[in-house]
Amino acid sequence: MAYSTFSTAHEMDVLRQRLKADRSRSDRERLELLSAMQEALQEAKRRQNEHVQQVRRQDAFMQRCRAEADQARASFEADVKRRQAFFDASAAAQKRRESEKAQHAEEQRRREEAGTAYGLASASGAARAPPCLRTPQQERAYDAFEAAFVAFEAAPADVPTYTMASLPWPPSGCCVSGARKGDSDERRKQRLKLALLRWHPDKFEAAHGGKLDTSQRAAIMEKVTETLRRVQAERSALAESDEPDEYGTQPAQDHSRRSANAAAAAAAARSKPVAAARAATSSGAPRVSRPSRAARAPVGSIYEGRFS
Repeated sequence: MAYSTFSTAHEMDVLRQRLKADRSRSDRERLELLSAMQEALQEAKRRQNEHVQQVRRQDAFMQRCRAEADQARASFEADVKRRQAFFDASAAAQKRRESEKAQHAEEQRRREEAGTAYGLASASGAARAPPCLRTPQQERAYDAFEAAFVAFEAAPADVPTYTMASLPWPPSGCCVSGARKGDSDERRKQRLKLALLRWHPDKFEAAHGGKLDTSQRAAIMEKVTETLRRVQAERSALAESDEPDEYGTQPAQDHSRRSANAAAAAAAARSKPVAAARAATSSGAPRVSRPSRAARAPVGSIYEGRFS
């Protein structure tokens, strides 16, 4: 009886120890499981944070790429607009240069036609015609024009009766100033000055604008301007002409020729007293005085300041 009680008590102790050991093992396993779960949770949070940060970095990178792309697109569009504006400006400048070139060619053609009309040489080397009145027919035609223009100037200033056909114009084929073959340079300059004042568009319109037909005023003023170009070309021809008898006088001499003529005249004047003195000495007459210092000076020193 006692043995059975002891064995029962012993078994109860063993069972109690086993339960305790099982409880302790289960507690340890539970703690390990909780620790593993906490570590897994922390790892998940860490991975989630890394994923969030990576997404944020990707978003920032994409935004930066979009901003750079927008900036590059804006720069490209601005460069395209700048290049297009440059091309447009270049095309406009080219057109303007071509227009100016065509206008210059047309103006040159008009000048050549005007110069050929009254006897000036054109740029292409056309033959020169006389720029002055050489024949009696030209003189009579110009005298008739002059008389008609005097009557035109004396006409009432407030009666628009003159048209393109009735207005007196200079005869074609001769000079506008009416220079004669035997006129001096001063007389030709006076005629040119009178022609310039007569055919100046502003002065012509101010003096005779009320006499012109209003419907033909623009055409008349255009022809007045063309006549003024003829006068200007005639003045240039008078200043630049070097041909003998072109205007009825000898050609203008250059500086070297004038200096040579002056030196020859001075030498001749200086030799006259010496020749007279020699003649008087040989005939027994009293000797004349020695030439002055100015007469004995070199020719170049006398005329150097005058012709320089």
